[in-house]
Amino acid sequence: MKSRWKLHLSPKHLASSINRDNDLPPLPSEKSAVDVLTDFIKYLFDCVKTYVREHHLAFPWSSVEDSIEYIFTHPNGWEGPQQQLYRRAIVQAGLVPSTREGQSRVHMLTEGEASLHFCVANIVDTETINQAAPRGVVIIDAGGGTIDLSMFSMMSNPISCEEIAPAECMQLWSTAGFLLIHFASFLGRLQGSVFVTRRAKALLQSGWLALLNSQ
Repeated sequence: MKSRWKLHLSPKHLASSINRDNDLPPLPSEKSAVDVLTDFIKYLFDCVKTYVREHHLAFPWSSVEDSIEYIFTHPNGWEGPQQQLYRRAIVQAGLVPSTREGQSRVHMLTEGEASLHFCVANIVDTETINQAAPRGVVIIDAGGGTIDLSMFSMMSNPISCEEIAPAECMQLWSTAGFLLIHFASFLGRLQGSVFVTRRAKALLQSGWLALLNSQ
């Protein structure tokens, strides 16, 4: 089942190759998707807590545990009801209490925005950022069960980014065939865009065809 249990949480309106809940791997007996998410969050938290305590013996964990700020990412489009499900699981996992103060320590961020911050900090070079003209950034996040597409305009002095197209999220199985089909539709949407050159398009297509042929 791997990470595909998360697809049981997804909005029903998303463009998808999965039309019914029966198309998804079944959840463990007597477990809801929120229950599984709760177990997953608690497991991750316990791993972090154990690591800190074992490797930083002098760190005063008990003095900060009730004031930790949590940032959770989710696929583009998983907002509103999906965020509430995440918050419920976070409370059930024991990370924060079900109070206004507790919920104020939980911050939700789309995976597209998180990827943008990573790219600005680690990938986009200083020369590009310092250009006077705005620069376009396209984030394509092909995950275990969704593909997120985000587009931003980047300006410098100070560095700022503005979304220039509605973020999209497509739900699908993580197989080469489905990835190729849906990625081709993305290339079609970007045809003629200043963000994708002919050479880049050819490179992307050849890479995905090689992936498909290797399966």
